[in-house]
Amino acid sequence: MQGFQGDTGVQGAQGGTGAQGAQGDTGAQGVQGNTGTQGTQGSTGAQGTQGNTGAQGVQGHQGFQGAAGPQGFQGGTGAQGVQGSTGAQGVQGNTGTQGSQGSAGPQGVQGTQGPQGNTGTQGSQGSTGLQGAQGAQGAQGTKAGAQSTVVTATTTTGNATVLCPAGTFAVGGGYLDTTALGSNNVLIDRPVGSPATGWQVTADTARSITVYAVCTP
Repeated sequence: MQGFQGDTGVQGAQGGTGAQGAQGDTGAQGVQGNTGTQGTQGSTGAQGTQGNTGAQGVQGHQGFQGAAGPQGFQGGTGAQGVQGSTGAQGVQGNTGTQGSQGSAGPQGVQGTQGPQGNTGTQGSQGSTGLQGAQGAQGAQGTKAGAQSTVVTATTTTGNATVLCPAGTFAVGGGYLDTTALGSNNVLIDRPVGSPATGWQVTADTARSITVYAVCTP
């Protein structure tokens, strides 16, 4: 049978420190403590080394135009400059616009007579004209008969004129072409004068032609 608890004995001497126990597990995160008071201002640190040059900044915007300053005093006349050298030839300017019509000039003096022009070429054969009206009956002429004469002239240039004797008139005429080139090559075949006193024939080329006129008083 268990007896009664006896009195507590005297405290024993302190035992030596036991060996270090194993590392206990990390405790749970404690609550945030209150903010501490502001510490005193620390002394200024030593001067840092010079930093590298920064990159070029972007171009700033154009500033506003400043107000015009007051008019300056008139400067004295400068000394005469030396004569400059002749400049280079300028480029050809554009053609100017057409000028207005000028007034008519005075009448010029009469020019001298120009030289005789060359004989023109034979024109084309004209169409036959309309039949003319019947002319009035002419007056009774004198009988030529034995009083008429024939005068002739021969040329090798294709141009000849024959004239009747003084006091007579040409009542007819013609030509004889010895080259047999035909009448289409004759440009002129007509009487000369008014009233007619001769006959003229002109061909288009140099050729032998005999011209004749029938003359009567």
